[in-house]
Amino acid sequence: MSDTKSILKENMPKQTEQKAYSCEVCGVLFTWKHSLKMHMKKHTGENLYSCEVCGSTFGREDHLKTHVQIHTGERPYPCDICTSAFRNKFDLKIHMRIHTGENPNKPATDIAQKSRKKYTSQFHSVKTEEWTNHKRAKYLPTELSQEYIDRDGSLDWLKRGSLHYDQERLILAAQDQGLMTNAFKKMCGLSNNNKCRFCSTEVESVGHLISGCKVLLGDGYYTDRHNGVCKYLHWKICKKLNIQCSKNSWEHIPERTVGNDNYTIHYDYIIPTATYLENAAVKPDIVIWDIANKKATVIEVSVPNDTGLNRVEREKITKYQGLMCDMKRNWKLKDVSIIPVIIGTTGLMKKNFKKYIASIPGEPSASEIQTIALKGTARILKRSLGWTH
Repeated sequence: MSDTKSILKENMPKQTEQKAYSCEVCGVLFTWKHSLKMHMKKHTGENLYSCEVCGSTFGREDHLKTHVQIHTGERPYPCDICTSAFRNKFDLKIHMRIHTGENPNKPATDIAQKSRKKYTSQFHSVKTEEWTNHKRAKYLPTELSQEYIDRDGSLDWLKRGSLHYDQERLILAAQDQGLMTNAFKKMCGLSNNNKCRFCSTEVESVGHLISGCKVLLGDGYYTDRHNGVCKYLHWKICKKLNIQCSKNSWEHIPERTVGNDNYTIHYDYIIPTATYLENAAVKPDIVIWDIANKKATVIEVSVPNDTGLNRVEREKITKYQGLMCDMKRNWKLKDVSIIPVIIGTTGLMKKNFKKYIASIPGEPSASEIQTIALKGTARILKRSLGWTH
């Protein structure tokens, strides 16, 4: 027993050392002293086992036997359930998990399982705390913790993997405020200028680039993202109300006015009013006229900065109150309602978001709206930061 302990002690690496044993000939590192000893046979030629077919050499006879099976095609370990066969017992054991349903990552004992759960929880807690206390990245977890934010829905795009790799890493970097903006460069001491490279008036933060730059707004990048969401909603409404439209949403080109005997849909259309409405909005994104029931639905879309969801929703609801009253009074409608569709530039959504879109004919997908907005944000960032791939 003492001999066994001494052998284990001699070969066991210290807890604080990684690959502590080095080959004096070629410099390769090994964790175990025994592994180094077997490796040295390649240099000394001692007790090497050679393959007669290809000349490969091995320090152990069983390794040579396993290797020879590559040439002979021999698979001496068949599966008792299916027709598969394997060269060694280990491969057969791994294969049997397909039939047994065994989870290879499941701890062997209840104690190990409890320990794993405990330390996994501790690890997540530490990482979450680091995230929430980070000087720049803390803004996203702060917003996600707000009572009115739908946390699961806001992160749904990441769980589904709905974006391309380049788009996904851009959005994640934007959420963590980790993009190389001029403000970030100045903070790191790489530049003295923190102004926007386009408008040259505001500080170039991530939020400014994806939702606040007047030049990018004038170039139509924000409008294209906004119209992408509107286009999808218009397509879903037309399909539900049996109004002619394209087969696929990406092929759909909304017309100003479409309809049938029961419904009329206006898209980005100035609604005529009987009275003058000072400072009132009269051009909603989409208006659905229910002719038979004498009802109208105003749909307003916005993709604001993630920190402005409440403010923009409130603005959308209040800005059309004058138009809604005029429509109800002069068009003799029984009811006029407004549905704000507000999705954040990096995918954040409020808890009432899905409730709002569920009342839109065709029941548009919250996930699809989120994906459209995120792809639009990724295009803006690529344009802003000069990405060509």
